[in-house]
Amino acid sequence: MPGFHHLCVLYAGFRRRMADHVTRDQQVGRIPATLAPSDTALALVALAEGLAAYVLTGVTSATTAREQVLTAVAGLHR
Repeated sequence: MPGFHHLCVLYAGFRRRMADHVTRDQQVGRIPATLAPSDTALALVALAEGLAAYVLTGVTSATTAREQVLTAVAGLHR
């Protein structure tokens, strides 16, 4: 299934880039070094994707979803 494989590659790349951002913020002391970048990226992406589905199905507003993601990101920073 070529479409599915392409989607998997895109998501893997996105999570890797998010993990790279976490690593960079750890290196400058913005995010605790005790957090695993790949796990942190996975959690943020899962939160954003889950909330996106909730927005699309009318469970919550885009504003609320955005606030939830920004709160999660802010919670990572010291």
